Amino acid sequence: MERALAELLNDPARAAEQAQAGLETVLARHTCAHRVDELLALCAPGLRADRPAARQDTRQTAAE
Repeated sequence: MERALAELLNDPARAAEQAQAGLETVLARHTCAHRVDELLALCAPGLRADRPAARQDTRQTAAE
């Protein structure tokens, strides 16, 4: 771990790539809809499959 951190400290471009990848992961996986799906899976497994947001975001945007 120390070696990996030292490599990142010595390679700003690689550190920036890792930071961007981490941000993209957080934004993709840690949404309110994702949290609701996780809670429903734990508390009420049968409801999750019926919820449209569990499959995809069905909201329309202003551009549509």
